[in-house]
Amino acid sequence: MSRIHIPFVTPQPLGASRDEIVLIAKGAISALGLEGLHLELGIADLEGKIVMAQMPLISLEVFGPGEFVIYHGQMTNWMFNRFTIATALGHYILHYPRVADLSPVTGMQVISNQDHPEATPKQAVIEAMWFATELLMSEVPFRAAFAKGGIAGVCQDLLVTRSIAETRARSLGLAEAVAAA
Repeated sequence: MSRIHIPFVTPQPLGASRDEIVLIAKGAISALGLEGLHLELGIADLEGKIVMAQMPLISLEVFGPGEFVIYHGQMTNWMFNRFTIATALGHYILHYPRVADLSPVTGMQVISNQDHPEATPKQAVIEAMWFATELLMSEVPFRAAFAKGGIAGVCQDLLVTRSIAETRARSLGLAEAVAAA
């Protein structure tokens, strides 16, 4: 994958509901054989690369179909990086097709810092995070891990951070159980 000089745009939101994003994620997981525990293999199958960077300003660069690089920080823990990687993959699957349709010679960049003047629109970030949540913590495995061991069980079984697991638990109506933990 060579760095070629092409114009880059930021992803634009689909304007889809959470349920619509979950359906897209489920379809991608099924069609591409993506499984949350084997995220890195799924990205390699899509011909993407994952690169560690000291303090990445960009979390995703797409040069064309099957030509993308996901960046994650070396100063953050592995489970947090998995969510970052899954979110970047969400941008690639959800938002890049529209960029490619509008201009096949245009790439896409996701700026990590929301204060940056060219930051990715917040709704596009939210959509990508919904995708990542479904990829790493779909409801049935999440509830099973939660029933077995609470938030700690979710973190252990699904390889996510406590804060991400707690957010998912609240979205599934398990807030009382989280508060008691």
